[in-house]
Amino acid sequence: MHPVSVSEIGNYIKKVLRDDLLLSNVTVRGELSSFTETARGHCFFRIKDASAVLKCVMFKRCSDPHMKEHIGMEVDVGGRIGAYPAGSEYQLIADSIVLHQPGVLFQELEMRKKKLQSEGLFATDKKRPIPAVPYRIGLITSDTGAAITDLVHVIRRRSPMTHILLYPSVVQGTNAAQSMIQALRYFNSRNDLSTVIIGRGGGSFEDLFCFNDEELVREVARSRYPIISAVGHESDTVLTDFAADLRAPTPTAAGELATRHVQDLVRDVDDTVGNMRHTMQGVLEDYSKELDMFHDALLRTNPVLCLEKRQDQLQDMAKRLLQAKTSYFTEKEHALALFYHKLEASNPLGILQKGYAVVQKAGGVVTDSRELKPGDRVSMRFLHGQARSVIEQAFEEEETDGIQGL
Repeated sequence: MHPVSVSEIGNYIKKVLRDDLLLSNVTVRGELSSFTETARGHCFFRIKDASAVLKCVMFKRCSDPHMKEHIGMEVDVGGRIGAYPAGSEYQLIADSIVLHQPGVLFQELEMRKKKLQSEGLFATDKKRPIPAVPYRIGLITSDTGAAITDLVHVIRRRSPMTHILLYPSVVQGTNAAQSMIQALRYFNSRNDLSTVIIGRGGGSFEDLFCFNDEELVREVARSRYPIISAVGHESDTVLTDFAADLRAPTPTAAGELATRHVQDLVRDVDDTVGNMRHTMQGVLEDYSKELDMFHDALLRTNPVLCLEKRQDQLQDMAKRLLQAKTSYFTEKEHALALFYHKLEASNPLGILQKGYAVVQKAGGVVTDSRELKPGDRVSMRFLHGQARSVIEQAFEEEETDGIQGL
């Protein structure tokens, strides 16, 4: 028999499938296990049952924009079976997809979620804060996938002082849950961790289903260390997301949520030092004011200082009293001298010094010539001595009669 090429056999299978009456127009019922829509609107997904998986492609936008949220639901997909020779694959080229009812895995998952939720494993009040500056982060993921590469890169870039401890685990398949449980128990036996990150990159509903394992979810909930669950992409949700202390949409995001950038820490330290300096300055100013108040109070109540102050006051008073006394006596001395001069001016003896005499008659002072008549005896008092005379004649009018005035 003449041999045929690989392309020829592939194209022949493609023609057979296209011409088959049953396969050219068929509706297939299965559980939606993955769904991806490209920017051009092409949809790639899979449907499955208990023993088989069928790849599907729809070269138009799905009528239900939220179809990805129905992963795990049972769907009816209409279209034709076609071959893809380049990949030696057959697939269902779909033109319609309709929700039918929840699939077996989806129903199992919902029942498990309600059970664990009723036990309080997902309670928000049990969530613990993630340390801002972790000393060591434990990673539970595959050591060969893209997730570990992204995680290590992000953590080392943001927080180079943080230690990383990887426990290589199976993150897909039958043994995955037990592998991750062993990793969690190992980390919980240590005393030097800050945070644990458990997760993997994206995958189908079946690929990620191991993160819905009941025993694994319980182990996550009882962990002594805060746990970040980072499974798949942002639209993927598993039960470990609810049991963990924090859910990250992607492994890369988990690395960012688990650490603070070293530059942010430096800024925080600078701000803290500035705030402390400002606070201490305020405290010192307050203490300085209080110290001044105590000092003033001490000055007011110190006996020695009070005596010195009273002594100064007494000295000042004595000085002012001396000044007042001097001023008083000076004033009185001046007044006395003035009074003396006035007294001297009115002293008869002072007049006698000028040559005048005091004329007395019968013990009385004669001040008017009309009091005298011829023959009266009078006495005259001079500054020095006395004399007696007899009046010969008295004149009413002033007559000099040869007597010169003094």
